[in-house]
Amino acid sequence: MRKLSLFFAALTLSVGLWAQETQMVSYDYPVYINDDATKGIKEWKTNSVEATVVENATDAVTWNAGWYVVTGTDVTLSKGAVCNGAVHLIVYDGAKLTATGADNKPGIEISGEGNSLTIYGYTNQSGQLIAKGGSGGAGIGGGYEGNGSNITINGGTITANGVNVAAGIGGGCKGSGSNITINGGEVIATGSNAAGIGGGSEGSGSYITINGGTVTATGSNGAGIGGGSGGYGSNITINGGTVTATSNNGAGIGGGDEGSGSYITINGGTVEATGDFCAAGIGGGSSGQGSNITISGGTVTANGGEYAAGIGGGYKGSGSNIIINGGKVITESAEGAAIGGGYNGESSNIFVASSVLLMAGSSSSNRIEVPHFTGYDMATILKDKRYVMLEEGKATAYVEGYNAGKAEGIEEGKAEALGGMGGPCEDCPAVDVTKGTTTIRLYSPEKVEFRKME
Repeated sequence: MRKLSLFFAALTLSVGLWAQETQMVSYDYPVYINDDATKGIKEWKTNSVEATVVENATDAVTWNAGWYVVTGTDVTLSKGAVCNGAVHLIVYDGAKLTATGADNKPGIEISGEGNSLTIYGYTNQSGQLIAKGGSGGAGIGGGYEGNGSNITINGGTITANGVNVAAGIGGGCKGSGSNITINGGEVIATGSNAAGIGGGSEGSGSYITINGGTVTATGSNGAGIGGGSGGYGSNITINGGTVTATSNNGAGIGGGDEGSGSYITINGGTVEATGDFCAAGIGGGSSGQGSNITISGGTVTANGGEYAAGIGGGYKGSGSNIIINGGKVITESAEGAAIGGGYNGESSNIFVASSVLLMAGSSSSNRIEVPHFTGYDMATILKDKRYVMLEEGKATAYVEGYNAGKAEGIEEGKAEALGGMGGPCEDCPAVDVTKGTTTIRLYSPEKVEFRKME
């Protein structure tokens, strides 16, 4: 009799699984350049698939490899979901899914080898996914001591909140976040003592790519995008989209508090990165180094904390191997370098290869106009945000202080220095020179703007 009861119980369970509702649904997916997400998107294509409809659940749900679709306007997973294999989730227009993790668990868990989650929006991208971790868990990614990886967002409106030292998207407490790609949609990710997107507390954030969409990433002690508190941020690529990354004590993009930021590449899009207190806008967190940073396109604004570089190192952190060869770049710091090391940090191998307009100073009238740049190593020039080197043309500096007009050679050009807020400085007269390069010292600038000249 016991064997017969077990048989009917198993049969009932099987019938229940077979009875899960499915629905044919279309979705858009990106085709990457050279099949490499970091190279950007070549085109979008549309396909259709039969997907399992996601329903309310009070217990933790396991999504096995396959396709799922959210159609309801208020679907709730009270204890979250776990991805087992390659999971694809489509969120219909007007649909809403809320997934909340239990203690030490993420809202949606993607952790461990072979597991992944790809999220798709629908026609108008109005479907919502709200994921919140339990204590120590990421919104989307890893739980306590768990890594979060292999996460792709192609569309929809995604809100992900980490709780108690976990990333919004990425690692849980003491976990790292990696292989995270955002191609479209609207993404709002907030970390708690962790990165908005990237590492949880003590975790790194790496191989993060943004190709499109609107992304708002907020870290606390971790980077907006990159490492968690104490974690490094590396191999971060932005090819497009609108990205706002901010942090308290971490870099806007790069390292978390006391973490370095390296191999950061921006090829396009509109990017605003803000570090707080001792962290760089782009580069190192507080006390962290910033290196191997390349900007070749887009509009980039990088605001460093009080003692950190706009682009480069955090407080006492070095800034090196920084290349700006395209786009419009605005970078600002109070006591660190606009580009280079933070306060008391070293600067080296800084190159600006584009024709740019360089603005430096505490107001818009404190500026230097540079009609031609030829790619000098600007490390010794920008290490304390007070120097500019150029070849050819005319430079005019409006500064506060004296002896601001030191000039040493310029091809068929003229260097003119004015003190105060535009008034003449008797101790720094105009200098005519005949060849070589010009160095102009600025005593109290706070802002440097690079803009590609048309």
